[in-house]
Formats: sequence, structure tokens, C-alpha cells
Amino acid sequence: MWIKLADRGFSPVEVTLARLALGAAVLFAVMLARREKMPRSLALWASIIVAALFANAVPYLLFAVAEQTVDSSTAGIITSEGATVASTVTYLLPVVAIVLGVLVLNESVTAIMLAGIALVLAGIALTRRRTKQASGAPEDTGAASL
Repeated sequence: MWIKLADRGFSPVEVTLARLALGAAVLFAVMLARREKMPRSLALWASIIVAALFANAVPYLLFAVAEQTVDSSTAGIITSEGATVASTVTYLLPVVAIVLGVLVLNESVTAIMLAGIALVLAGIALTRRRTKQASGAPEDTGAASL
């Protein structure tokens, strides 16, 4: 709803910039409160910029553009299921990183990594589980596809 209201007066780029600037300001305030230093490594800043662009800016921009072309009721339906599914992708990133590290970089896997993968997959299965319908018949959980 807030994005729909913002889209009335701002472009998708402006909405995305505002969301990311607000998030950055909060993170900066937390960093100052914890008395942490700013990263100085150019390689680290490059990594932060790439992650910010592809994991935050592009998805938020696409969502803001979609809000201009879809009515609020349809967006609400998409968002209600979409948040869970989208977060599933986010949770899987460390799992994919471990798998790619093993396959591409010949890294070794530790017991803690395997436990982490199991925990992530269990968490995803729990978030994808549905409650029984009012009629008493169980809904399709989607967890079987994991």
C-alpha cells in the first residue's frame, strides 16, 4: 500500500532510492551506536556495491515498476505469497554459496556447514507449510517439492 501511495507522486527510481537510503541510514546509525569502523578495503566496497545492486536495488526497482502497472488488490495477493517465496530465495543463498564453493573452488565442507544447510532447509520447509483449510482437508504444502 505504501509503495502504491508513493508511486502516485514519485517515479520507481525515486521510490527505490528512498527505500535504500532509509535502510542505509538505519544501518549507519547502528554501526555508529556499536562504534564500528567503516570498511576501508576497496575489494570489500566493490562486493558491498555489487550485493546492494543485485540483491536490493534491482528487486526493489522492479517491484516499484510493477506497482505502477498492477492494481492494489492484485499486488496484495501477489505480495502475500511473494514475501514468503522471496525470503526462501534469500535463505538459500548461503546454501548455494557452499555448494558453489565446493564445486568451483574445491572448498571443504565442515559439519557446521552441513548443520547450517539442514537448518536452512528445515526452516524453509516450515515456512512453506500451510494450515488446514476450514473444511478440514489439508492444503498442498509445497514442502514435498523441497
